[in-house]
Amino acid sequence: GVSRFYLTTDFKIYAEPIDSTVTLLKGRNLEFNGMVHAGDFQYKGTGHAFDYDEFIINMPQIDSMRLTVPLKDTTNVDGGFEQVTLQNELTETSGTLHINSSDNKSGVKENRRYPYFNSDSEAVVYFDGKEVLNGAYDKSVKFVIPPFEVDSIEREDGESISFEGTFNSGGIFPTFPETLRIQKDRSLGFTHKIPAEGYNLYGTEAKTYEEIRLSNKGMRGYGQIDFLTTTIYSDDFIYYPDSVTSDGSGGVISPGTYKGASYPEAVLGKYDMYWLPRKDSMYLNTVDEPFKFYNSTAELEGHANITTKGVYGGGTLITRGSKSESDELTFKELEYGARHAQFEVLTDDPEKPAMAG
Repeated sequence: GVSRFYLTTDFKIYAEPIDSTVTLLKGRNLEFNGMVHAGDFQYKGTGHAFDYDEFIINMPQIDSMRLTVPLKDTTNVDGGFEQVTLQNELTETSGTLHINSSDNKSGVKENRRYPYFNSDSEAVVYFDGKEVLNGAYDKSVKFVIPPFEVDSIEREDGESISFEGTFNSGGIFPTFPETLRIQKDRSLGFTHKIPAEGYNLYGTEAKTYEEIRLSNKGMRGYGQIDFLTTTIYSDDFIYYPDSVTSDGSGGVISPGTYKGASYPEAVLGKYDMYWLPRKDSMYLNTVDEPFKFYNSTAELEGHANITTKGVYGGGTLITRGSKSESDELTFKELEYGARHAQFEVLTDDPEKPAMAG
């Protein structure tokens, strides 16, 4: 059997057939299944056909195109580069690898155009691997690259590689065009500037603004989210298929009636968020400081739940000389309620309330 054979005299382009099997055809042509290595790329698939006269490999079914590129060695104080194989890969494509010009099979004449690859179909990069946010996504999260050409030379710096295409977030954001590049964590991803009008989230009326990032850390957001009458801010929204989490910097709830529900005025400090957009619940927990309601006349330490029916909460609410502890707080524009509450009327001595019940 043939475990590996070389297609160029410099040994830089070679093939490793599956089961060490190669079919020899007329005119020095070959057919085989397996891997072709050319420069920065490894092409794995079936039905590879080497055409000696044209000096090309036709690849009608490429299961994966994997990149191994030189990237800056961040662990070396002296700098330099190291070869890194990216975990993301291009899949489900087909095309032709042009090894060299047909009159230069021996490679005597240097031609920097070769080798190069022409795809004749779309390629797809999926983000369903364990390396991406611990396997949070399925194959609905993908980047689709239209037919493309890429040189397969061995680059001096792999960060120059890029692929234009369209990102599909699996329904979290609208589909949008972007360019896939190597990120700081050595994954394929991007930083996307959101248009001024914002993007709707999860097919709802909620919107986000500013920026979306994609890497092995998952889909992340920077900026703000508007949900009902609430606006929250964060440097790091984390988007999952059914939820958003964040340790945010603050936000506001605007008072008034929205679609039949009454909402209070509130200024939100630092928060810890768990939002279920399709289940109508945005849970915000206080961090370090209370949420301030009704022009700072009431302070909540605990959590608020913002829904299409109004704002609910739980914890300790201090307002106008009284303290209520309840897991069933309700906040409306002009009033609040506390069911099953521990209630105290406060005095100057915290150990001696005027009334408790």
